[in-house]
Order: sequence, then C-alpha cells, then structure tokens
Amino acid sequence: MWPDVIIGGLGRDMPGHRICPALADIDDDGDYDLFIGDYIPMGLTYFENTGTAQQPHWDYVAAPEYDSMSELYNFKPNLADVDSDGDLDLLGCWSSEYFYFYENMGTPQEMEWPIYSYHDGIPHLTCEGCFYNNTESFSDLDDDGDQDMIATIGIQSENASKLVWYRNEGWNENLNMALVDTFVKLGSFGRPLADMDNDNDFDIMALDRVDGSESYLTFIENSGDSTQPFFSEKTIVSSLAFSRGSFPITIADTDADGDSDVYYGSSDGRLCLMENTGTPENMVFETTELIDPLYLDQGYDSYPSLVDIDNDGDLDMFIGKNVHASSSPGLSFYRNDGEPERPDWHLVSGSYLNILQGGCPAFCDLDNDGDYDLLWSSDNQLHYYHNHGSAEEPDLTWITDNYAVLGLDQATRITPTFCDIDNDGDPDMFIYIYANQKYFYFYRNDGSPEAPVWTLVDETYWDIQLFEGNLRPVFADFDNDDDFDLCVGSGWGRFAMYENIGSPETAIFIRHMSYPPPESGSDVTPTAGDVDGDGWVDIMAGDHRGGVRLFLNRFWTVDIETEDRNLSSKSFLSSFPNPFRQATTISYSLATAGWVDITVYNTAGQFIRQLKQGHQKGGDHTIQWDGRDAVGNQMATGVYLCRVTIEPKSESEQQMFNLRMVLIK
Repeated sequence: MWPDVIIGGLGRDMPGHRICPALADIDDDGDYDLFIGDYIPMGLTYFENTGTAQQPHWDYVAAPEYDSMSELYNFKPNLADVDSDGDLDLLGCWSSEYFYFYENMGTPQEMEWPIYSYHDGIPHLTCEGCFYNNTESFSDLDDDGDQDMIATIGIQSENASKLVWYRNEGWNENLNMALVDTFVKLGSFGRPLADMDNDNDFDIMALDRVDGSESYLTFIENSGDSTQPFFSEKTIVSSLAFSRGSFPITIADTDADGDSDVYYGSSDGRLCLMENTGTPENMVFETTELIDPLYLDQGYDSYPSLVDIDNDGDLDMFIGKNVHASSSPGLSFYRNDGEPERPDWHLVSGSYLNILQGGCPAFCDLDNDGDYDLLWSSDNQLHYYHNHGSAEEPDLTWITDNYAVLGLDQATRITPTFCDIDNDGDPDMFIYIYANQKYFYFYRNDGSPEAPVWTLVDETYWDIQLFEGNLRPVFADFDNDDDFDLCVGSGWGRFAMYENIGSPETAIFIRHMSYPPPESGSDVTPTAGDVDGDGWVDIMAGDHRGGVRLFLNRFWTVDIETEDRNLSSKSFLSSFPNPFRQATTISYSLATAGWVDITVYNTAGQFIRQLKQGHQKGGDHTIQWDGRDAVGNQMATGVYLCRVTIEPKSESEQQMFNLRMVLIK
C-alpha cells in the first residue's frame, strides 16, 4: 500500500469550483475536525484537528473510505447521530436529489464507514415533497430524543430556496422523515441549526442573496421553545467579504469562547471564517479568509519534480503548472529547508527562470558535469536550459526551444523522463506523447554521458498501457533490487506500477499487483524520490486540479507474503467453495483492529474488483465474491488471486496475504 500524506493539492480554485465544509468532533476528543465536500468528483476530504479546542490546526488524514465517495460530485457533507447509537453518522446531499446516508459502524472514537461500489447502492433519505435538494442540517428540534432535519430545497422556477422541516418519526431501515412545515424563502442556501442566541432552542443560520447578487449571513430565530419550534422571519446579520458564489455554511465554536462561529466555502475554492466577536445575545461577525492554507494549489495541471538542485542532501521540489485566473503559468520552485528525513518545503519563486508557458519539468545531468540541467516540455516543444553554474549554485540558462529535433510536431502534449535503462553509464530518454493516439517513445542514448545522441528505438515501449490525459511516466528503483521500475499515471486519479523482473542491463516489465492509491484528482503526473530518508523511493503526484500529493512507499518495504506462510499465529485466509461456479465466501481473521484492503486480480496482475477497503475490528470476518468484475461483468473460467492487505493498528508492519481461487463456468 502507498499511504498518502498530503502536502497540498485539493485543487479547489477552478472557475465555479465549490467547497462545502462541515465541522464535527468525529473522533470524540473534545475539538472540531473538518470535512470538505467538493463540486468535482473527488470524494470527501478529512482534516483532523491536531490543535486544541481554542486554537484548531487541521491536518489532512488519508482515509480510503472517503476516497470511495469520489463519484459523488457536489457533495455537501453533514455529520449527526441520526440513528441515535451514540456516534456520528455521515449524510450528504449528492447532486440535486438525494440525501445519502453512511452509517458509522464503529465507535465515537474510531469511525468505520461502509464502502459502496456504486452510488445507487448507497442508502438514502426519502423525504416527502423533497426535490432539487441543496443542503440539510440535523438537530433534535422537538426534544423527543432523536434527530430532526431542516433542509434547504431549491425552487428552480424562482432561482431561490425554501426551508423545510422534517420530523424524525422513528428510525427504520428506509430512513423516512415526515414533512412538518415549510417556511422562509431564501435567495441562496440555508443550513445549520445551532443555539445562536443561547436561549436553549435551535435557531437557523443561512446564506442569502439579495437580488441574486451580493450575499449575506442571515439569522432565523426560533421564537418558540425546545419542544415547539417556531421560526421567525430572517434578519440580515452581516455581509460576506467573499460573496462571489458562496455556498453551504457550517457552525461551531472553534475558538471555545462561548459563542458560535461560521465557516463557509466560496466558488473560487476559499474556506472562510466569520468569527463572532460579540456575544450569543448580540452577535457581531467579522469575516476573514483562513490565513494558514490547508492545501497547496498550482492552478491546474501540476507536474511536480523532486531533485536536489542545491546539492545539500535533501530533495527540493519544482512544480510545472498551467495558466489559471488565480495563478500564472510556468515553474514554481520550493526549496527544502528541512532534513532528508523530514522535508520542509518553502516557496522561493512562483515564476522560476521566468518561464511563461505551462508545462512539465524534467531534470537530468545531460552533459555529465555534476549538476542538473532542465528540459521543459510545453505543448509539442522541448525547451533546453543548460546549467552553467554548479551543483550547489545552479545557473540555468535557456539554450533552445527545439531540443534534439525529435520530430514531435504532430504531438499535442509531451512529457519527458530520464533513466539509464540499459546500465551503460549514460541517461536514456522516454517521452509520453499524446497526438491522435498515445505513444510511449524510447530514445536510447547512443552517444556519451557528455554528448547524448538520441536514437528512437520503440514508439510503444513494452506495450505499457497508457491512459488519456496529461500524464507522465516515471522510472525509479521502487523495490530496491538495483534496476529501474516504472510508475504510470492515469486520467482517473490513479497510477499503475510495473516491476522490472529483468536486470539493470535488460529490463523486463510486468504489471504489478498494484495498490490503487486514494484519488489524486485526474490526470496523475507522478515523480519519484526518497522523501522521508528511509532508503525507499516514494511517489509525489500532481493532477489536473493543480494539487500535489505525496505517497510514502510502504508497499515493497516488507516481503510480499504468499499463501504458504503459516498464518495461524495472527491471521488466516481461505475461501469456500474453491473451485466455485456462482460465488465463493472468503474468510479471514484479524488479530487486531486495522485497515484492510481485499482486491481480486487475474494471473496477469490486472485489477478485477475491490471487495473491501476500510477499517475493521479484530476477529473473524467474511466477504463474498460472485465472480464478477468491478462493473458487473461475469469473469471467464480461470485462476484468480485474492489479495488481502492488512495494516494492524498495533503493528507498524504491513501484512499481505494471497489466496488462489478457481472459477469454473
């Protein structure tokens, strides 16, 4: 597995891009954690509060459960104990019609979310009269011990919204809620319920538009009581500093001063805070944008590269980027001011070398003088920058816009990468080319380390499967066996690993039983380097939305286990019947609670279907495979491999078990 550690990149500043925040104490530690939904499909993003109740500090947490929600665009999350079992469940509006429901199967301290293969299989709340839904909020409005709902329902014909109250008539598997009342017409979005004025009943805060333009924060007071709510007309409390398309709000006392503050997302991707500097009885809201960003964003089409450009023993970071309204195209340089084991990147220049085109950087010592030169690919051109300085003090100077005259005029995009694939002491060059078709060109260096001469050897190197998009393959010794392996990105936010089972001189690539990492946006552009100084090569990936994620190598750092290992002391894995015709039940046991991934592959190492991914308690478990792939196609007769990957919470070492299953049709 490649656990990922975010160093940036949720890519949330695209035009019309919406973020939908939600605050909740999801781990029951006394402070508010942060969830962010997204307009473009990429799942739900979770940030744990590692600060305090008075001074929150949100750190990204890699969680495959949330990445499984990537099909849900325009996802507006909410957390409430809807089934009254003592822990917070997850609900969210998807698109414009449904309230999807994810029941927390764990505890208040340790969440366990179900994973669904298709969004139409997710349980959803059915509400009488509900149409074109926008947002929802839960609280016990009538003091009967269960969670009722206030929903904002869109009125398409009037380009407005109305607030609707649904009473919880008792929990059942259909999640039905009864319509009680409709009130207060809004120009935009309502949402959270909170006791804003400290009178022991739930009020409503909403964002509202006046004349369809400027947005305001409005207060709708509950002038009834805790058992019989009555909502008055709305009152404007404050204008919004960032009013260009603002979206759902969330409320929490994040500074623990006794009153509720308001957070909202805007269409240009900013998370904004409206702090109540007054009192609950006399609210005064001041708006500030969060100064400490939760992510790094390069506009869109980010191409990171890791290289020790100043020869100080750690990896610096360069990011190629394309043009966008809030950023300039070109190359950003982040110097690593940390240590080899603990990187600390700081922006030095957002327009390194004054490069004005969007593109992809590739660093290599092309003249064997001990320092890095640069190839910058933009559209169908390779721009060459020669390092006239030194390894410690680089001085990169533009030489030509048509490096090596490779005849790539018909290409619409090209991304180069280098490695000495034949172990002859000089770098060879590989170029991903997208024109009418996708190509992976291999140029062997028939010159010398000082004066390369590039000879085209193959246009479809090793028949590596390429995907459409702004991609970049990268070579590195991921398994520490002294030869180059290959990582290839895809247009769907994942990448494939190809293991070199040949030699340093003669490469033989096979598709590895790769763990598909959490979503990294679309058009993944990986680069490689040992970021944490543990002796194993890690992957950093850019994506179409301008984000950057770091995936630490925990895949090859332990031996890949086989079915012959004695599992009796910790875990076991079996299936019955085996061989099977219709379905087989896979049984496994966890010695302790931990993260589990169960995936089926064919004997060529190709992904067939993911059966389970998420946290599970220790003990015996079963799961069934019906012989179908991820989209429901019946698989042919043959041998299939079930791989169970376990990360116990009580152990640092990952465990991986394989089981052969025979399908007969």
